[in-house]
Amino acid sequence: MWQERLNEFVTLFLVVNPIAVLPVFLTVTSGLDRAVQRKIVLTGWLGLPRLLRAWSLSAARE
Repeated sequence: MWQERLNEFVTLFLVVNPIAVLPVFLTVTSGLDRAVQRKIVLTGWLGLPRLLRAWSLSAARE
């Protein structure tokens, strides 16, 4: 369960500013294997279009 929360946390901050969040990501995931870090990054990047689509659709309804 904490892994899902970590993924959501990292995804949110990647949307905000990916360059500024890089040190936070490296600190939060420092104890994890490289493969797990890559999976988190991939999950974030694959979830980003869905998040942006949902945001744009909700903004268009208002």
